[in-house]
Amino acid sequence: MASYTYPLTINSEEEEVVREAAKQVNLKLNMYRDNFPTLPLERVITMVAYDFSLKNL
Repeated sequence: MASYTYPLTINSEEEEVVREAAKQVNLKLNMYRDNFPTLPLERVITMVAYDFSLKNL
């Protein structure tokens, strides 16, 4: 995610969900980067986290 690798230990039955979650984060990250190209990556990541938090309330 965000050009970083995060090694995880997960059960094989969780792999599909974990990969989909990473895909969704990257899609949202790319959307924000396209809309706000001058913002530093850490600000964009914060916006992505906030966006997902709002959707899970």
